[in-house]
Amino acid sequence: MAESTVRLLHPGVMTKTPGYRTALALFLLMLVPIFQPVDADLSASKDDFGILDAMVEANEQRTDSEEDLIASQQAESVLDAIRAKGREISGGDAILATDGVMGKMAVRDSQAPEPNHPRPYEMLSNSSTHPPDWPDDLLGTLFSPPPSFNDPLAVGINTYALYINYSARNNGPQYEAWDYGTFTGDLLSLDNLDLTVNGLELENSEPGMNNIDLDGDGKADVAIGLTILGIGEFGEGFGLELNGPLLESIWIRPTFQWRVHALNPSASLWDTMESMEV
Repeated sequence: MAESTVRLLHPGVMTKTPGYRTALALFLLMLVPIFQPVDADLSASKDDFGILDAMVEANEQRTDSEEDLIASQQAESVLDAIRAKGREISGGDAILATDGVMGKMAVRDSQAPEPNHPRPYEMLSNSSTHPPDWPDDLLGTLFSPPPSFNDPLAVGINTYALYINYSARNNGPQYEAWDYGTFTGDLLSLDNLDLTVNGLELENSEPGMNNIDLDGDGKADVAIGLTILGIGEFGEGFGLELNGPLLESIWIRPTFQWRVHALNPSASLWDTMESMEV
């Protein structure tokens, strides 16, 4: 008599495939291309948009059309026509009229002459030609102390370098002089005061101007200064702008002018003067 029992079922252990089979399959797969090689295109193509083909085609068409030969033949025909018109020159030809003109031609040297710069240009470009105590640059002009402190206004931006070059006629004497000029002139300068029996007197000079001694005799020969013209004329030197009854603005328009004045016009210095550079 059969009795009912409980049985447990579970899968068994799978049998492993031997590893040599897999290795053998891979080895055979690698040998297949050796016995049956595959055709392949090993060249690399480049898309040139058909330019090279078009150039080759154009060159072939040009060669077939013989354009070079045609151009050469046309040029020869033109040259032959020119040669056919050649003739001997006779006495009535217009080209012979140029012989007299050509005979008057002269060959001249076209080389530019040596530059003859004025003295101030040489002084600015060559520092070795500067007079004693001449300022080398703008800062030296504005801020270097003057050799004489007789003028209390000859400081700062009120000063400038003043140069005079005098030349006499007939290879006469030449004088160079320079000084610290001021825009206020010799207004407060003590250089032109002379102590006489009558007290302090003003020598041969002009107030408000820079008085320069040219010939070195100790007396000023020329007065140079910056003058302002028309500053006191209404509508010329100054004016008013009105907006109805109200004053809108006041404008000033001075006219600056350099003035050179001979202090003693009867001196022989001016009778023999050829030129003077300031």
